[in-house]
Amino acid sequence: MRHLYDVIIIGGGPVGLYTAKKLAQKGFKICVIERKTRVGEGVLCTGLISKEGFERFSLPVESILTQIKSFAFNSPKGQRLEYSYSAPFAFVVNREIFDYKLFESAIKDGVEYKLGVMVRSIDKDGRFYAIYGNDRKWWARSVVIATGNNYRLQKNLGLGKPPGFLYGLQVELPVNVDETNIEIYLGKDYAPGSFAWVVPVNHRGARIGTILNDADSEYLKRFIKEKFDSVDMELERNRINSKPIAYGPIKKSVQDRIIVVGEAAGQVKTTTGGGIFTGLLCADIAINYLEQALKKNRPLDGYEVEWRSALSGEFEVGKKIRRIASSINDRTLEHLFSFVKHNRFWVDLLIPKINFDYHSDFLLYCLKSFIPLLKIS
Repeated sequence: MRHLYDVIIIGGGPVGLYTAKKLAQKGFKICVIERKTRVGEGVLCTGLISKEGFERFSLPVESILTQIKSFAFNSPKGQRLEYSYSAPFAFVVNREIFDYKLFESAIKDGVEYKLGVMVRSIDKDGRFYAIYGNDRKWWARSVVIATGNNYRLQKNLGLGKPPGFLYGLQVELPVNVDETNIEIYLGKDYAPGSFAWVVPVNHRGARIGTILNDADSEYLKRFIKEKFDSVDMELERNRINSKPIAYGPIKKSVQDRIIVVGEAAGQVKTTTGGGIFTGLLCADIAINYLEQALKKNRPLDGYEVEWRSALSGEFEVGKKIRRIASSINDRTLEHLFSFVKHNRFWVDLLIPKINFDYHSDFLLYCLKSFIPLLKIS
């Protein structure tokens, strides 16, 4: 069979590319089918990846724009809590370069690509799967769906879609910032029940955004005009972009020899909407089960159990915190900031709990500690 592959991966984002490379390194014949004509094109992403993520997954350092050593929380009335580290704990990347370097690396390991192809359907064809797109047909022993926030194939296969969505809004603007520091802003005027951010790409530019329950850009416009009053003309020239972000996983991520990874499976942090680390983490799990399935004819069901065991707790804590945050008013936030500023020992207790990739320990500790101040139960 001329176009038979061990695995066809549908989607050429970071999770799909990483999965393709790792499987090819294990000796499998791999093909990635991507609907875009250029890898990394038109991606809306803050591009913030932990140092641990870079090291754990051997990510392309050529994509790094700046190194992050500190972050600050800002209250609605301007109280500020800042935390600094002696060494970088995260990096901001150029996503187009990031994706393209993963693409180049996968090609070197023998991965084949079909760019500009929209996959229309996946059908079982005897012992193999037939993948249809652009009036062509390919066959595979297994299929990985890594289509980001496009859930059409999953729905057609009966795997479902995420139970809900948040909306990320962002624009990149030329503003003067500390290129080693992230600013996080809380308050009903900017991000009700959520937060806004300023993430540097260099000392004269930043990605400014928010994550909300809907795609209303007025909150972000108000935030930018109040915090950066000199960029009105730039805001007119640079359109605010938005995208839906999975808020919880899909119903099923395995069906026979089909497996779903990354944002396509809803493997996205319910706190920040970030999906690169969690997606790559689940990709590693998927790769292990795919190898066993292809070499020893073992089932893929264990993938579902393992990744949900690893992340379900994180997702549920994130949802709980968001529910609580939506009920907290600005006055209570100011009270909380004042308490921490005047009781600095809390900082020493909180800092060891902070983990850039896993938020639940830190958030649960904060929740337990500050329940009396937040007046919640």
